[in-house]
Amino acid sequence: MEQRVNMACLGRLRQLHDIADKNLARFAGFTVIVMMGLTIADIITRFVLLKPISGTYEIMRLMLAIVVFFPFAYVQMLRSQIVVTVIASRLPDRIQEILNLIWIVMAMFGFAILSWQGVVGTLEAIETHDVTIGLIPVPTAPSRAVIAFGCFVLLLRLLRQSFESIRRIAAGLKTNKEV
Repeated sequence: MEQRVNMACLGRLRQLHDIADKNLARFAGFTVIVMMGLTIADIITRFVLLKPISGTYEIMRLMLAIVVFFPFAYVQMLRSQIVVTVIASRLPDRIQEILNLIWIVMAMFGFAILSWQGVVGTLEAIETHDVTIGLIPVPTAPSRAVIAFGCFVLLLRLLRQSFESIRRIAAGLKTNKEV
C-alpha cells in the first residue's frame, strides 16, 4: 500500500517536472515574440521618428539568455537534440543505453559546472554592481541568473533521465523510451 502511494507521488512529481519544463519553453517562445515586437518598434521609431528606443540592445541581452537557456530542459525531455547515431544505432540496445547513460553523466557534469559558475557569477555581479556598457547601464546579474537557472533545470532533467536509464539498463529494456 505504502509503495503504491510513493509511486503515485513520484508520478505526480514527474508530471509537475514536465509541466515546469514545458512552461519554461513556452515563456522562451513568448520572449521571442516580445523581442520581435521590440525590434520592429525600434526600427520604426529609428526611421520614422528619427529616435530609437533607448536600451533596446541591453534589454535584448537578457531576453536572448531566456530564449537560449530556458528551453534546454524541454528539448532534452523530448530528446529533440541533434544526435549522430551512425555507429551507435548498429549496437545492441543495452550497449546503446549504456552509451546514453555515459553521455548523460558527462552532460550532468558539464551543466553542474555551468550552474555553479553561473551562481558564482551572479553573486559577484550583484556584489560588484556589474552593469553593461551602453546607453543605459543594465545590471548583468539577471542575465547571469537566467543562465544559471536554465542550466540547473537541465541538470534536474538529466538527473531524472540518468535514473531512468539506469533502470532500463537493469531491466534490459529498449533505448530512449520515456518511462
